[in-house]
Amino acid sequence: MFVLVYSPGYWWASRDPVAHSHLVLIGLFGKMLGPIGFVWSAWTGQLPIIFGAILITNDLLWWPAFIAFITRAARLSGGWRTYLLGG
Repeated sequence: MFVLVYSPGYWWASRDPVAHSHLVLIGLFGKMLGPIGFVWSAWTGQLPIIFGAILITNDLLWWPAFIAFITRAARLSGGWRTYLLGG
């Protein structure tokens, strides 16, 4: 389901990442919440630790690129406050 939901956003962002940088931010949130959900599920015994291996390539590997891009987008828009307010 998540792939279906995120696919249009990633496609739009790939066409013009600067104009759609807020979609990249939403993608980053997804890439951060996935590992948080996994840690919770593993901690409570709902998932075995081995399931976390997929997070390395599916989520964690992308964090530096997403964070660098969003940081630059925020700087170019005049700062975090302006960026987060939609500027």
